Amino acid sequence: GEDFQVTAGTDFAEATYQWTAPDVVELSCFDCPNPIISSSTPGTYVITVSLNAPDCPSSDQFTLTVLQQPAPEFDVAEDTAICAGESIDLGSNNNSNNLNYTWTSVPVGFTSDLPNPNVQPDSTTQYFVSVTNGICPSPSTDSVLVEVSTPPVFEILGDTTICEGDTLLMGLSEPEMGVTYRWSGPSTADFEDANALNTLATPRTSGTYTLTATRGACVETQTVSINVIEIGLAFAEEMDTLRVC
Repeated sequence: GEDFQVTAGTDFAEATYQWTAPDVVELSCFDCPNPIISSSTPGTYVITVSLNAPDCPSSDQFTLTVLQQPAPEFDVAEDTAICAGESIDLGSNNNSNNLNYTWTSVPVGFTSDLPNPNVQPDSTTQYFVSVTNGICPSPSTDSVLVEVSTPPVFEILGDTTICEGDTLLMGLSEPEMGVTYRWSGPSTADFEDANALNTLATPRTSGTYTLTATRGACVETQTVSINVIEIGLAFAEEMDTLRVC
């Protein structure tokens, strides 16, 4: 009942893979380089993969042994992305305390024997778990990739009052690599480039203007309040026509 992933090689642009296996062995795909394989029928099976490439076909095979003893049942978190300072549970609250868990990591430094450890990595980390149930002699394994991003750091214009038609420099920082920026406000037409940190803007309407900066799972926002004073000339009705000597 356990499933696992095998990797035959690279996903070449001009080559195709072909996997063959007995009917009792299930593959998630038959023409990819890394299918997920599972079987609920005890026995020993030969699985073959062929790589069909121009002028250089090749093939290989391995033997899969499915034991009669039941594999331990447990869940792990999906691969995920977080912002630095956030934490994530690696397992599940439904995981049994009667199983034996061995967690490790790459980069090294993390170990745990809990069914659902909580981690707060400061850099991208792959976590591995090996689980035994005291019945099946072969441990079951799985992994969780946690990608960690650092929050964007930036500065924008402070609250200000302008005359209608004035142009402002909205951002005051050097743009960071890997960060996307988006300005929004009463009218996006006010921005010379709404996707640039240090864009010029000619606000036509008073209101709050917001910059959203995103890097991976990190989203930071800052706002600036801009008061626009309308400028206009109006003569009193009796002054529409003037006579002078």
